[in-house]
Amino acid sequence: MQKKPRMASNKRPHSRIRKLLWLIMPATLLCTSIIASPSLYAKESPETEQSFSDTHVTAIYRLYNRSTGEHFYTSHMEEKEALVKGGWKDEDIAWYSYTQGDPVYRLYNPFAKGGDHYYTTSKAEGDTLVYLGWKYDFGAQPVFFSGGNTDVYVEYNPHAASGTHNYTTSLREHQSLLDLGWTNQGVAWKTAAPAPTADGSESDFYVLNTYSKVFHEPDCLAIPKIPAYRHAISGKTADQLEQEGYIPCPLCDPTGDSFLEELH
Repeated sequence: MQKKPRMASNKRPHSRIRKLLWLIMPATLLCTSIIASPSLYAKESPETEQSFSDTHVTAIYRLYNRSTGEHFYTSHMEEKEALVKGGWKDEDIAWYSYTQGDPVYRLYNPFAKGGDHYYTTSKAEGDTLVYLGWKYDFGAQPVFFSGGNTDVYVEYNPHAASGTHNYTTSLREHQSLLDLGWTNQGVAWKTAAPAPTADGSESDFYVLNTYSKVFHEPDCLAIPKIPAYRHAISGKTADQLEQEGYIPCPLCDPTGDSFLEELH
């Protein structure tokens, strides 16, 4: 029996290729959406920058109580202003601290005449003092942080009821207190940079933005916007930094010859 001839196919040319394309396209679109999706970048990018975006240098202020002889240290301007209104003497900036690092806790001794504060990087030591009747300040949260290359020295006065500990980055102050009979308790923690020069007229270091190649005074309002991975501290002079390609910040004017002054 003779076979019937095969009917011509009504299918369009390359129909198999089209089927393959339909199979491939969903996977391709999925891959494209993964690559292009901003939400996925948003998931990674903040985590990458989280450890840097909130990290910068802040001033640690020092105050003095004439009645008790105690020095007090805080990074909070509101707390500083409240104490000044209460009669404490503002001794300006004690040192500069990073806003992230190893925590430093502050505790208060309510049994000491006039009250007394103690600072420690050891939570275990803090908890032991609380067991003995001391109280944590700031709800047992850090008052500032340890980290950097500058030593913070601590001295102890065994004869004082209040102000028993003094903290300073000044080796001269540290040695002077030891000469007066205070006990050397070594380095309490590390910090970002020392206090400004003794006369307070200018600092002995600059804060650098290593990306924009701009250098700032340490109290410049632009510093909080500098991520830590673009942040550095330099003890070089302004001339030396300019020779390395850095330019002075027009906001804080570290060289004193900003073009902004020419506008006045």
